[in-house]
Amino acid sequence: MSQAPPPRDRLLLAGTPNAVRLARLHTTDVLSHWGVHPDSIETIRLLVSELATNAVRHPKEGNQRDPSERAVREPLSVSAVA
Repeated sequence: MSQAPPPRDRLLLAGTPNAVRLARLHTTDVLSHWGVHPDSIETIRLLVSELATNAVRHPKEGNQRDPSERAVREPLSVSAVA
């Protein structure tokens, strides 16, 4: 028997400080709807927040002209396995 693929979600954010908050909110919303345990959600939120913060604070070379023009050009993937 084949298993159903795990649920997936995607969110594209600009490379601005506000993106970190939006990433946390989105993570909480999606994982709550998927029935993930609240303790796990809190841990994953922390990881997503750190990754998003690093992406905003340390953009890829060449994207440092104007902070309002920064964007994450390569996808960031976070996976959780139960």
